[in-house]
Amino acid sequence: MWYLESGLLGDSGFGRVQKEILKAAGIFDCYIGERTEITKYTSGPVIRRLCRFREYDNEGGRKVFHFPYNFIPEQCCAGVAIVTIHDIIPLRYRTYDNDSEYEEYKRNIIWTVRRADYILTVSEASKNDIQDYFGIEEKQITVIHDSINEYFHRLDEGRISTFKDSFTEISGKRIILTMANRYLYKNLHKTLEAFAMLWDRNVVLVVAGNLKERETHYLKKTKELGIEKSVIFIGNIPDEELRLWYNAADIFVFPSLMEGFGLPPVEAMACGTPVITSNVSSLPEVVGDAAILVNPNDEKEIAMAMRKLLEDGQTREKLIAAGYERVKLFSGKKYRERMRRFYAEIAEDIRNDGIPVRDFSGYTVKKDEKEKSIYKFSMLFDIAAYWLELKNKNISVSEYFLLRNYRKIAIYGMGKLSKLLAEELSGSGIEILYGIDCSIRGTVCGIEVYDSDEIGVLESPDVYVVTTPYIFDEIEAMLLEKSGQEKTAIIGIDEVVFDYSI
Repeated sequence: MWYLESGLLGDSGFGRVQKEILKAAGIFDCYIGERTEITKYTSGPVIRRLCRFREYDNEGGRKVFHFPYNFIPEQCCAGVAIVTIHDIIPLRYRTYDNDSEYEEYKRNIIWTVRRADYILTVSEASKNDIQDYFGIEEKQITVIHDSINEYFHRLDEGRISTFKDSFTEISGKRIILTMANRYLYKNLHKTLEAFAMLWDRNVVLVVAGNLKERETHYLKKTKELGIEKSVIFIGNIPDEELRLWYNAADIFVFPSLMEGFGLPPVEAMACGTPVITSNVSSLPEVVGDAAILVNPNDEKEIAMAMRKLLEDGQTREKLIAAGYERVKLFSGKKYRERMRRFYAEIAEDIRNDGIPVRDFSGYTVKKDEKEKSIYKFSMLFDIAAYWLELKNKNISVSEYFLLRNYRKIAIYGMGKLSKLLAEELSGSGIEILYGIDCSIRGTVCGIEVYDSDEIGVLESPDVYVVTTPYIFDEIEAMLLEKSGQEKTAIIGIDEVVFDYSI
């Protein structure tokens, strides 16, 4: 069974790429975290149950998981794991606000590289970065370039003129568009310095992107450079508005110091806007000869490129034509074809037993002291760990509990699993003290269900059983805190325990 983690389908670069994966698929049985019309789905955190212990599905086939967001969950100790690592920018440029977040990223990316059976990345430059940092072989990484959303294209001139006329600040002026965020590797300070050197009262610089707390810093910088009246910060904008700005701009400038791929220059090209971008990282690979490449650390060179494109109509037209051709390399159709071939190769490897089953059950990502007491329960007492034991010994769930000397249990959850578990345990001599749910008071099979706020005053059971997997981690932490008993077992039961198809 093939699973795709698909819970973050937004308009970010990640979201756009994943939409293409969904279209490409045709191979996935389950989309984790996103309801689709294509097939069944399940909630995101359930993947922690699905990929923790069972290597094979109910039909005896290898389980295959694709994680397209840089990380493999640390609980993923079974199945074939594919990960798309878009970049390792945080290892080169500190993009986290504090050391603990950075160290957590570092631990997770190290685990991910170690755990992955297949690593996808989005450019040769990113592949080289991953190889250099982690010392892994070239053959372990496959490059499939990102694709551009076909939504970005040239609009009719009337619509563009109407849009420009709606802004008094840009009406009748030439527009230089750039995109940035709060991180220094986006190099906005050099863009501002270059624009100050270019300064022309008939040209405005439009800055798109969420600068967050650094916006004040950049506003101050524009005043220091004397360009505050010619720089417009438009913030984070939806694709509909972004497409209009791409079309309205005379130039798109993107002197980033590092990218995994670099979608913005390609999107600008698709909208018929000539591009200036960096001669480092993935950007030369992405734009080819369809853009002016500059040293991102040289504001004079960036300013000269800006002036050239504002004054040299022949160069502009040449780059616009080259850009339209370049964009064709990153079409959704080509991307889907590459992804299908990639998945077909993995399926062939599985058929030929070319992917060894590896044991990661003893591996843990180091946690700080506060997290350790919680984490050990989810690893030690997850009933999915004993799935094969139960099946091979032909014992029931109630027999399993009795073997573990669990005589009093508390069921968390109000779905069909709670009901089935209660029915399974009836007549076994196991006492069900109570069930709990975050927000609902009622009964399950005659068992009183309490609001979770009351858990602290209830008698402590031998084991808590969580039948609502998508909130397992949250309820686990709450139970441990309220029960105050570090030795209380916490069990997360998956639907697979009852041999249901997820």
